[in-house]
Order: sequence, then C-alpha cells, then structure tokens
Amino acid sequence: MLKKNEDYGNLTIGSSHLGNIKDINPRMKDEIISNDLIVVDSIEEYNKMCEHFGISSNAEVFLHSNSLGNHEDAWNKAQEYLIGGKNVLIISSRGMPNIADIGPTITRRSEFGLKVMPKIIPGPSMMSTAAAIVGFDTTMFTFLQ
Repeated sequence: MLKKNEDYGNLTIGSSHLGNIKDINPRMKDEIISNDLIVVDSIEEYNKMCEHFGISSNAEVFLHSNSLGNHEDAWNKAQEYLIGGKNVLIISSRGMPNIADIGPTITRRSEFGLKVMPKIIPGPSMMSTAAAIVGFDTTMFTFLQ
C-alpha cells in the first residue's frame, strides 16, 4: 500500500444515498464540514445533503460531469488542493463515486502521482465500497438487472 505524504492534504471518497437520503452515512456530515474542496456531480443533490444534515460549508464546490467533459479540470483542481495541503472530498449524487464517475480518475491519478491514499466513507452498497477500498478499476463496471 502507498504511504501518505504528510505534506499533502487528505483525499476522501464519500458514498451518498441511493434514493432515500436517510440512508446516507452520518459521517458525511463531518466530511462536508471539514473539507476544503468538494467535487460533486450534482449541486442540487449536494445542497440536499447539506439541508438534510442542517449544515453549510465554506468549502469550494466544484461541479464535474461526464456531459461537461471536465474530468481533467476536476483532477487538476483536486491536485492543486492536495498539493497545497488542503483536504478534498469527492461525492457522487447516487452511491459511491468510484463507479462510473470521477472517483476512478482521481484515485488512480493520486496513486500514481501524489501518493495519496484515499479515505473511504462507506455507503449502502458494500460491493462498491469494497471495490473502492481495494482499488479495483471500475471503469468497465456493469450493473445487471
């Protein structure tokens, strides 16, 4: 396993709820409050989380999405914060960000570049949480019905 360089900030991958906001991990409240940059794929869902917990955050919020095609911009922003010793939280609007989202891009790049070991906040799906913990490449993940 890679060791965290103490000069870098912390990278947290946080799982959100899959439908019912009451299913969100209560630890997300502290993560939203304590991070300097929050990378989200939906401002609306992020605001719902803050409302649910009754909190606000002074963090910069960066919107990324597949449709905007700005994964590279999200990585550059996260890298800038991490190198500067600031903390970064990645949240997906539904579930774990390591499935079909920006999570794999940032965690792979942090492993090969910054040597930052992400902290994982588990969610309602243990499968995606386990994949995030062990670092599986989930870019080709398929949901079966």
